Amino acid sequence: MFTFILPSGDPVGVVAGNIRISAWVLSTLEAFMRDLGLDYPAAARAVGIDPAVARDREARVPLRRAAQLLENVAHQTGNDAFGAQLGEAFRIGTVGTLDYVITNAPTLRDAFNDYVRFLGLVTDGFEADFVEQARFSYFVTHLPASFGPRAQLVDLRTSVRLIRIRQMLRDPSIPIVVELQRKRPKCIAEFKRIFGPRVRFEQRQNRIGIPTAALDRKLPAADPLLYHVAVEAAERALAELRRTTDTPAQVISVIGAALTHGTIDMAAAAKELGMSPHGLRSSLRQSGTNFRDLLDDTRRIMADHYIRETSLPMTEIAFLLGFSELSALSRVTRRWFGQTPRELRKRVSRA
Repeated sequence: MFTFILPSGDPVGVVAGNIRISAWVLSTLEAFMRDLGLDYPAAARAVGIDPAVARDREARVPLRRAAQLLENVAHQTGNDAFGAQLGEAFRIGTVGTLDYVITNAPTLRDAFNDYVRFLGLVTDGFEADFVEQARFSYFVTHLPASFGPRAQLVDLRTSVRLIRIRQMLRDPSIPIVVELQRKRPKCIAEFKRIFGPRVRFEQRQNRIGIPTAALDRKLPAADPLLYHVAVEAAERALAELRRTTDTPAQVISVIGAALTHGTIDMAAAAKELGMSPHGLRSSLRQSGTNFRDLLDDTRRIMADHYIRETSLPMTEIAFLLGFSELSALSRVTRRWFGQTPRELRKRVSRA
């Protein structure tokens, strides 16, 4: 009998409440846990998720709760490869339209660009980039600008993406590199089995690297007609989601993506969202929040993650949060947590 609990307190405020993910994660998780003899309904209820939502393909659930559910199962079973293993259970079509778009794209380059373009169909929390370089190009997944532990969720998404790439290419000779921010896991053999021998931990970004020369390869199983139909369906669905998505969630996403490249103010966020600063301010006020609070909340939760869950140097963490000096990170960390960054990391390492 497993006991599943959320961490004490919920310091993330509006950030946790607005970032959501498609319930497709839960439908596959439910079946996966059942096959392992684990109690999915109890695990879901313990983090505030209605177990029945797994059967509603149109539903979305708070991303933090889904992430915590995965963390709880991994912790209670002593299996820190749980998220990566769960990724193997996601068959083509599991994530609906997005899956059909990328698996029927003309080339791998098209598939990567389409994934970045239509990622909002799955979640409004993650951000993704496709960065082409001379020798290797990288599909980069940015951690959501949100809440607490999420190593298992990142492992899951990386596993699903890597497996799709292999399925699309059908060529095991192509070298693929996987880099993860997470600490080196205990189940290292499982990670190497799933991700391959070129998996690296405690890296600056979560990304999958593939030889740039392979990007223009025609995907052998792609169906041009199905691709055209799927892209049209994805465009319609994404437009509808953007119309109904609340403003704080959109702002949080913009902040999280911008901080790793520097700071951001409300004028820049408004421009990114196609709004005027006055319009954005009014919309956030109607939602009971403001840009300054969203920025502070987002930085606080990102800081908590980088300090507790990674081994990144403090100077690099300061940069990733949009601070130009380490002293700025130290000041806000004392305000948020009552400790310096190094004191907080030492406390975690002793736990």
